Parts: sequence; structure tokens; C-alpha cells
Amino acid sequence: MSVPVALRDRVKRVARAWRAQERAPRLSVVVPVYNVRDYLVECLDSVLGQSFRDLEVVVVDDGSTDGSGALAQDYVDRFPNVHLVATENRGLGAARNTGVEHARGELIAFVDSDDMVLPDAYAAMVSVLDESGSDFVVATFQRNFPEGVAIPPRQRMLHRERRLAMTAEDFPEILTDVFAWNKMFRREFWDNAQLSFPVGVRYEDQPPLTRAYLSARAFDVIERPVYLWRIRDDASSITQGKRQLDDLRDRFSTKRDALETVRRLGSAHLLDTFFRDGLVVDLPGYFRQIPDCDDEWWALLHRELAELWRDGPPFALTTIPVAHRLIAWLVVNDRRAEAETVAAYAAQHRPIDVPVLERDTEMIAQLPYWADPSTGIPPELYRLHEHERAARRRPRAGAAENQPGRGA
Repeated sequence: MSVPVALRDRVKRVARAWRAQERAPRLSVVVPVYNVRDYLVECLDSVLGQSFRDLEVVVVDDGSTDGSGALAQDYVDRFPNVHLVATENRGLGAARNTGVEHARGELIAFVDSDDMVLPDAYAAMVSVLDESGSDFVVATFQRNFPEGVAIPPRQRMLHRERRLAMTAEDFPEILTDVFAWNKMFRREFWDNAQLSFPVGVRYEDQPPLTRAYLSARAFDVIERPVYLWRIRDDASSITQGKRQLDDLRDRFSTKRDALETVRRLGSAHLLDTFFRDGLVVDLPGYFRQIPDCDDEWWALLHRELAELWRDGPPFALTTIPVAHRLIAWLVVNDRRAEAETVAAYAAQHRPIDVPVLERDTEMIAQLPYWADPSTGIPPELYRLHEHERAARRRPRAGAAENQPGRGA
């Protein structure tokens, strides 16, 4: 005989009430899990091995079919501060929201189950929040590039110095750092700001994180890397995913959500900065798909980007690399053939390797069509910005620093 839904709900409420009577941990770490058996042990060990010990781990098994749930249960059996919540498969956003519902800590952090938390990360983040009293703290992270593990260039720029008690108006560039897992939030702030992850879409971090920045009384930004974002060995599936219409729709859906939040809660200056940075920073990954895209994908990219940039600043003001600024203009103007040519060129040349013509105080990127006025492409799209010129003047760093499309 099946148990009535009302009785099941009552049992859940009673169980939560009993747990609430126990001493709550200082920090709750939410770990959504879906078919990551090969990575889960390293992930959970990195959390449980933190020097900050006053924490609980809320694992949400999002309908895994590869034995991940059983592996998580093994941790529950061995560690009293690990809790497992099993749900049907509803996606990452729903799993994170469920984890927050079951979390009891004063502070909340998120970890994706195929990544790792770096040693002493939580101790450092808690210490900063205790010092500042801010609503949340933003740290940086490492990523595994083909050349090795490194902090991505944009992250180095955003986290080059320690900044306590900031607001989005003080530091609008931080709106491009919209990952959930390199941050730690006060639970009271999370609830009062009514933050949650959208369900059923990819790129669910951007809407709530944008709202967090704009709702916070203050947040902290620190230089310390606290997280390893691990790109799996089957990274080709990520590339293929960007060619899917649903992926592209979800990307622009979350961008529109974030843009509306900035329009509603931010100043004109903040909106202008968001147009330059927040709306374009992750588009190069899509521009790389243009040479192989089908007609429907191109039409969607053109339509969405043209609408998104309808009220935005000139493309010459954006901070993505010069080749991708040119591609953006070509996409908006439905110039597919030229966009394919420039995208293919950009795939073969790192931004630092694009030849330039130095003229007076300017540097002109010699990209396709740069010397052909008959195309009608605005000449300013070929001009390097100051940060790009400065990069040319500096001695070259490691190869990972200049990966195509990775950073401004």
C-alpha cells in the first residue's frame, strides 16, 4: 500500500524539525550529484578534508543512474556531517535549491560534484566574512587548461587585489564573475534576497548571482583561489553542446534575466558596464561554432544578439578580444559569410598573435577585411583597446594566459 502524500510530507517536516534541534553547523556545503561516480570521491574528500571543520555536506542525488547515489550513501554511513537527499532528475538548478532547503548552516557554499575545493579554502572565506561582516565573499578559482592548471586571465584581473565591503556600483566589473562555487553566502542574506536557481535551463548561475551582487549591502572580493573547476576529459561534449539550439536559447534566456535585474536595480553606469562585459564575456565560445553551424542556429544567434544589443553601446567598447568584437558586429548585421571567415581565422590565432599595424598611438588588428573599405565594416572594430595594447607591450607569459577567447 502506498503512503499518502500528506503523510509523507508530515514525516519530512518532522524529520527536519528533529534535525533543526541538533546544533547547526557554521557552514553548509551543497553538492548536487548526477552521474559523476568517477569524480565524486575526489570532490567529497576535498570538502571533508578542509581545515575548517564546522561544516555539513548536503549531497543531493539528482536521479543518478550510475551508482553515484550509492557512493554518496557510503559517505553518509561513514561521516555524521554528510547528509543525502535523493530526488528525481530535475537538473542542477533544482538540485541546488533542494540542497539549500535542507541546509542548516549560517553560511552556504556550493560545489559541483566533478570539481574540487582547494585546501584551506573555507577557513579563508569564513575568516574574511568574520572580519568584514559582508553578505558574501567572492574568491577566484583555477581551471585545467591543456597546458596545465591556471587562474583564467579575467579572473586574475578581477581578483588582483583584496576588496572588502564592496558594492556592485563600486566594482561593476565583478558582474562577470557569476559562478556559484567560488563564493560563500550568509544564509540570512540568501533568504532575504529571495535567491534561487532557475530550473530547467543551463547557465543557471547568472540570474541569481547578478541579483546577489545588486541586492547585497556589501560583499568581499579576495585574491585567493579556492576552487578547481575541472573540465572533463570528454570536453568535446561541451563544444558540441554549444551547437545545440536549446543550449543557445538557455544562454540568452539567462542573459535577458540578468540584464533585466541590472536595469531594475542598477545605475546607468552599472548598466553600461554590464553591456560591455557581462553580456559578451562568454560569447566567444559560441562564435567558435559559427563555421560549422546550421542555418537555424545562425538565425537564432543573429536574432538573439541583435535584440540583446539593440540598446547597448558600440561594439568597439566591448572587452572581448578584437576578433570576437568584429564577429559580434558581423552576427548582429547578419553577415554570415564574413563571420565564418573571421571565426575560422580566430580559431587559428591567439589574440596575442594577430598581426597589428602600429599607426601613431593606435594598433590596428590585421584581421580579415581590415584593409577592405568596400565591406562597410566600421574601422574602429579593428582598433586594439588599451588593455590589449598593454598586453602586447608586456613580456609574454605562459600559453594558458593567451588562449583564444579566454578573457578580455
